[in-house]
Amino acid sequence: MLASRYTKLFEGLNIALRARIFELDKPTTNFVLKDVLPTANRTKRLSGSTSTTQVESIASSQMISVSNTKYNAMRNISSMQDFIYSSENQKSLIGSILNKESVTKPTEKDIPILISESEGLNVRQSQWMITQPSLKKNTNSKIESHIYLSLTNLKWVDDDQSNSSRIKQEFGNFVNQSTVSDRVKKQMLSLLESSKWQKLNS
Repeated sequence: MLASRYTKLFEGLNIALRARIFELDKPTTNFVLKDVLPTANRTKRLSGSTSTTQVESIASSQMISVSNTKYNAMRNISSMQDFIYSSENQKSLIGSILNKESVTKPTEKDIPILISESEGLNVRQSQWMITQPSLKKNTNSKIESHIYLSLTNLKWVDDDQSNSSRIKQEFGNFVNQSTVSDRVKKQMLSLLESSKWQKLNS
């Protein structure tokens, strides 16, 4: 039982390693099949393809053979240059994808979240609204679920004047930049001054 289980495990590893080795050797295999073998065959076919008569000298025949060999050598060198160039590009692409930096410890980040409570005129029940920045879908859902589960532990408590003065200043800047009439601006600021300042505390 145990032996058969490990046999299946190592057979799976062998298949996976064989596939990876094949992928690593694929560029070299393609180079041999597409360039080296066809060039070698052409060299064999061209070695005796030039017809010479008895009048022509041996030197002329040798010059033709050397010219064919030189041409084939130049094609081989060009093919090798293309292969090396594509390999370097592949290496650069892999290097740009892979990251050498490793995560040694979890990273903590603060996410600003706005929680507001309101009461309707018809239904005397608190309505909660959560506003947060756009993150990954799962992240936003997890944040909302955690906040809604924690609402029972959140209580309104009186806030100090430092936070209220800062909020009043920012709110006043928004009101002054708005396009509403001066009467509406004044009413908005008066409502802000007359409201009671509290904050949610767990």
